[in-house]
Amino acid sequence: MKKIFLSVIFGVVATMGIVAQDFNDAQLALRLGIVEYLSEEGFQPKIDQDGDVRFRHKDLSYYFIINEDWDENPLLVTLYLGFSYDDTFTREKLEKCIPLEAKYKVVKLYCSESSYSYRSDVFCKDAEVLKSTFYSLLTEINALKENVDMTVNSGLSDIGLDADQDEVFKKAMEYYYDDDYDQSYPLFKHLAENGYAPAYGYMGLAYELGEGTSRDEDLMETYFIRAIDNGSYWCAYRLGNYYYENGDYDAAMDNYLKCGANENGFQSEALYKAGKMYEEGVGRTKDLARAVTCYKKSVQHASMLGCDARLALMRLGEEVEPKEDFVEATKTMLAGMTPEEMYEEGEQYEYGRGGRDVSLTKAYAYFKAAADRGNAEAMGKMGEIYVSEFYPFNDKSKSDRYYSKALKAYMKTADTDGNACYEIGYMYQNGLGVDKDLEQAKYYYKEGALLGDNNAAWRLGLIYKDEMEYTDAYNFLLKAADGGQGMAMFELAKLFENGLGTSYNKEKAIEWYKRCVESNYRASDDAKEALKRLGVEGY
Repeated sequence: MKKIFLSVIFGVVATMGIVAQDFNDAQLALRLGIVEYLSEEGFQPKIDQDGDVRFRHKDLSYYFIINEDWDENPLLVTLYLGFSYDDTFTREKLEKCIPLEAKYKVVKLYCSESSYSYRSDVFCKDAEVLKSTFYSLLTEINALKENVDMTVNSGLSDIGLDADQDEVFKKAMEYYYDDDYDQSYPLFKHLAENGYAPAYGYMGLAYELGEGTSRDEDLMETYFIRAIDNGSYWCAYRLGNYYYENGDYDAAMDNYLKCGANENGFQSEALYKAGKMYEEGVGRTKDLARAVTCYKKSVQHASMLGCDARLALMRLGEEVEPKEDFVEATKTMLAGMTPEEMYEEGEQYEYGRGGRDVSLTKAYAYFKAAADRGNAEAMGKMGEIYVSEFYPFNDKSKSDRYYSKALKAYMKTADTDGNACYEIGYMYQNGLGVDKDLEQAKYYYKEGALLGDNNAAWRLGLIYKDEMEYTDAYNFLLKAADGGQGMAMFELAKLFENGLGTSYNKEKAIEWYKRCVESNYRASDDAKEALKRLGVEGY
């Protein structure tokens, strides 16, 4: 090994004669010391025609340049990494990146006419100084280069480092929602490093999930804590989950309660997690009363009717909303609204749409007002409400009365309204306000399908499939699927996959499973599983 090392040094020193006349003795000795050190470290240095020491690191060529015009001691040595401009890394973009060097101690970015470079200047009498600083210099040059690369590739150099931070954040969020993390991460990083608080949480997510960068639990925790301290309380939910998974239950509870006490998108979920810990006695003594309190608060902030906290309260036999709270809407609530608008408002509150939290008491008030003013959909909804497990009524008599009213209202428009036919068919199929009658259900579903109602065609297709009338099932499911009914897409794909009512066709099955996934109907998860089973990647 020693012979090999000496051979390398001898070969490098032999090439020095080409340019030796350019350097004085001290400069030559310094250059030889640099060559010896780099050789010892395994970098295989070379001397180029300018007398500079070249070596490779991470597939890049670096240079140690000894300034021959600087003949005083200590001597000036520069560690240098250079590139030519190209279509992406233009001079204009690189010059906008020069302010990035401010955060680095010893490295600078230079832009000349035809190239740009990263340089670290060091004053030293001999190579001993470089030996102690070499790897820190290399690390800092690489760090600045990576920062510049991310800035250019993310488009931040086009926006400008001095651009309005709100505009940069808006651009970062556009990339983020498009799952383009290689673009969003550098923007969030730039914002976070310049004290823009809304970016802290997204930096935490980046390090938690590896979005645009490597996963790093320490940095994740640091950024989430910083985000929480600046009012991004949704991060407390993510941090609570991290602590929970790692067995730090006190920290998990603290973060769940902090998230739950402040308005944010994860407030309901955090309170549910806290309630579950109290109910199960995880990291603390079981406390059912506190669990129920947390569950009830979770329900108040839920954006889903069947949220976990509501289901937990139902499982425990706890009253979610007192029956006496379900009262009719006031005149003020209904001012200026049509029955159709009242029904839509009821849906907003029942399903947590339009940015509203779920409120069954308000949903009930608006649905009842719409039903009492002749809206057929609302009459059907009231029929559903009086027997729904989510509402505190369990009154089949009232349910039947409202369903009967809905049936009469729909009958008036059944000749021209496909949706009315669908609703009538559904009531006959399920015995809602009428005796069950499958033939009547099929009749109205067919009428609805002929009038263009895709839900009616889908329901009729399912009935024919159950009756093993596969040709009819295929025809109506195809009609519904062509009309955009996602559940019908899934059922149609199954017919193609199994050759029922049509010829076996794997390609068609895959096509319709994919369209079902894209439709985002509730069958989309089953469609993804079917695609995996058929060997389709990416699902």
